[in-house]
Amino acid sequence: MRPMNAVLQRELVVQARQARTYWLRFIAGAALAATLGGQLFTLGDLARAMGLWRGAPTGSELFAGLHTVISVVLLFTAPLIAADSIARERREGTLGLLALTPLQPFEIVLGKVGAHVIRLFSLWMLSVPMLMVPVMIGGVNWVDIKCALGIELTVLFGGLAAGLTATSLAKRWNVAAVTALGLTLAIGQIVATSAGLLVYFQSPVLARSLSDMSQLGVVVIAATAPWVVATGLEGGGFGPTFSRLGQSPWLLDLVLVGAVAFTCGLLLLSVFVAGWRIRWALRVEAAGIPPRSARRRRESGQRWFGRIGEAQRRQWLMLNPARWLFAYAQFAGSIRWAWCALVLVTGVLAVIAQGGGDNDWTAVVAFQPLLIAVGTSLAAAASFRREIEESTLELLLVTGLPARQLVSGRVWQIWSDSWPALALSGVCLAVMLIAGGANGFQGDALVLWLCGTAAVFGSVPIGARYAVRRLNPLHGWLWTVATAGFPPFLLGGATSVMFWGMRRGGDMSDFNSMVAFVFGFTVTQFALARTWFWLAANDLHTRLFMLKPFQRRPS
Repeated sequence: MRPMNAVLQRELVVQARQARTYWLRFIAGAALAATLGGQLFTLGDLARAMGLWRGAPTGSELFAGLHTVISVVLLFTAPLIAADSIARERREGTLGLLALTPLQPFEIVLGKVGAHVIRLFSLWMLSVPMLMVPVMIGGVNWVDIKCALGIELTVLFGGLAAGLTATSLAKRWNVAAVTALGLTLAIGQIVATSAGLLVYFQSPVLARSLSDMSQLGVVVIAATAPWVVATGLEGGGFGPTFSRLGQSPWLLDLVLVGAVAFTCGLLLLSVFVAGWRIRWALRVEAAGIPPRSARRRRESGQRWFGRIGEAQRRQWLMLNPARWLFAYAQFAGSIRWAWCALVLVTGVLAVIAQGGGDNDWTAVVAFQPLLIAVGTSLAAAASFRREIEESTLELLLVTGLPARQLVSGRVWQIWSDSWPALALSGVCLAVMLIAGGANGFQGDALVLWLCGTAAVFGSVPIGARYAVRRLNPLHGWLWTVATAGFPPFLLGGATSVMFWGMRRGGDMSDFNSMVAFVFGFTVTQFALARTWFWLAANDLHTRLFMLKPFQRRPS
């Protein structure tokens, strides 16, 4: 066990010396503090007029809000942190050096997994002092604590398993990160669907309420409702929710223990898969075997899709050679089809679950652009990472291509991967709004969809600028989300208040106030995108990308 302890000690020392470890803790703590402060702070008459506050929150509601923030943080950080553990060793050529030591492949993987577990556990420990606040207020029982702990452990183990599997399959960070997030959502969907079906078949109250629905509708609800129930925000906490369903305590314990055991088993399986992949990669690199899968993919692409879009690529070559160059990036078309498939599947399931007029399911389609915005911002934050690591960005600049064309070529490439999915999402939302009849949620769904679409196009130039300034992709993604999310939301709300809310006696739920909010959000989004695009081009032109993250040139 000594070699594994050496790997664990090395990883912990490296992570302790990285500034992003402490920045990640600071951001997570700030998100928890903002959530707790937002729930405890009342906004007076304006907030009650806007419908943002309905009274003093109970301890269980505060606990559910903090638990939701912790779960979301773990849902993204666990797979993204583990997604670069082995892939970085392969890119930098240090995996072969580790093979020269007495280390076995499984010992390397176990050492890295142990370091990530300790890192995420220290991140989770930030929430303990804040979780004591709702406990001292009262209303938090053992059911809430048990459910929160089980769900958070499930998210942690499932994210680490997905990230470890992705980093053993991919070599580039952005490919490994996207694969890790996709596997995390797939694992979460399997757990949610299994738990939903188990609760449905064991709950007579739920079976009677869904007796008039088809079997497909029941499956759709069983696959989507556990995501909402897992937050604890619906129904004022976990205890009241399960009491209304008439569930026995043993069923809740069975669901939680089964979910934790399933994800823990996946984590152990991913350790064996990663160890086997390391052994295989070392054998292939030592023998000099060419990657046959890449050759087959290239030949099949030339045979089936070589002639499609050739005129468009020639036009890109004439107008912007960088756009033509980035169009041949690996997995460029696969990302586009993956987004379209995700939007199409979730949209069809939402239309089926709508069940002839239940417009609450329009929220599933309305949130699709926001999900796409999260993915595109991650891709933008990692856009120039490969060029900077391989020192090819300077070669592109000395070819005579303006820095503006390099940034616009990358931005247009990421945009082209997302706009077909946005079009499909708009079609699904239009079908649901037309078939749903008059309902107050139509305006809210349309506002969410429009703001999410603006965030998709605005977050890409912002993320590209953070990528140029050499930020770690995870930190660049967090900065992109913060920059593209908070200022437009605040200024959109201020626009709605100033131009419509005050003039209409504080009523912020009419159509005019929604239009004002969308206008303020969109204008702010595109102003930020334009500014950050100019900053990214200027950083390339002045060679600031050679400095450390956000470092100024010495005078």
